[in-house]
Amino acid sequence: MSVDSYLELFTTLFGWAFYGVLWDVLVGTGIVYLPFLGILIDNWRDPAEGGQFGTVTGLSLRRMEIELFLALLVVVLAGQPATLTPLNAGTLSYEPQPTLADPTPATATVAAPQSTYGAAGFNGSPATVNIPVWWYAVLAMSSGFNHAVVEGLPAASDMRTYEQQARLA
Repeated sequence: MSVDSYLELFTTLFGWAFYGVLWDVLVGTGIVYLPFLGILIDNWRDPAEGGQFGTVTGLSLRRMEIELFLALLVVVLAGQPATLTPLNAGTLSYEPQPTLADPTPATATVAAPQSTYGAAGFNGSPATVNIPVWWYAVLAMSSGFNHAVVEGLPAASDMRTYEQQARLA
């Protein structure tokens, strides 16, 4: 996966590693299960307050099943870090724009950052970080969209030509 700056090489990995720790704390303390408990209580309380019997309990049970399924789907796709979508430090790279001073810049990776980012304090980080499936897709699509837009922009020399044409028009 390609990133857009030297700093993003490290903040991407650090952020998702930190998220993994937070997720472990949420699961370990049971806080992640509170929304499911809220769904159960709401679907028990609503028919009990209504005072009606018969089909209300069946509808309540069906509504509870649907809400629990949707909540579980959200947790599995957007909350839980999945081994299905690992973010590997070896695959992250940044290719700087060529300049007059350096027409062929070296591609920066976590192992060879070509900058001072990560020189101190990033050596003990994990090489692979698991991220949720939904957020992996969001990262991939937004990165692809961003790179497509940047590639579609005209070069700086073309911008001067466009500016001159706009002034003459």
